[in-house]
Amino acid sequence: GPPKEFSETVSKELPKMREFFDAQNFDGALTLINTLLPSTGPESYDRAWLSQTKAQILLQKGQFGEAIPPLELMITLSDKHKFFEAATTTEYVFYLAQLYFQEASNTANGTVAQRKPLAAKTATYIQRWLRDNAGTNVDNHVAAASILYNLGIFDPDNTDSVLLAAALRESRRGLFMSAQPKDALYLLNLAVLTQQGNLKEATELLELLLAKDPTN
Repeated sequence: GPPKEFSETVSKELPKMREFFDAQNFDGALTLINTLLPSTGPESYDRAWLSQTKAQILLQKGQFGEAIPPLELMITLSDKHKFFEAATTTEYVFYLAQLYFQEASNTANGTVAQRKPLAAKTATYIQRWLRDNAGTNVDNHVAAASILYNLGIFDPDNTDSVLLAAALRESRRGLFMSAQPKDALYLLNLAVLTQQGNLKEATELLELLLAKDPTN
């Protein structure tokens, strides 16, 4: 595969890139990256690294939708050529799932039917993250379970039982990961059980929640 090293062209520009970052001149860095990208090989480390850096800048600038293509390209190239550590790639997969979910949830992007491909992309990346992630960050698991639940009910006329089951599994995993689980996890469990029509378990969980905090 291609070597994990910069070309001479990109190497020459790295000091300038560092200057832009030190001065927090993200627009300058972005312009430089966009100037360099067309000259890089399609499978090169240059392209993967510049795409990753471009995505980071766009995220920093709050241009979330625009960060998706370079982030996805960076992940694709890293999968093929192992340019980045597996843990780093997995972290970016989680970001990408969240970005796609934002786009899928945005009604400005069309009808439910028109947004279904975005929801499918979200599902692909969040399930990959769950498969590859070895971490025990409860907040991430709450976010993942919430995304799976919302994808499961994305099309109200055609709920996805597989994604709902995954949401339930993940939210339950979150409950076991924490000594004092957050209410959000219980409520997520409750929402999934209700959606699945599992009213017996839903009622038991609701009673548990009320006993835990009678003021709710």
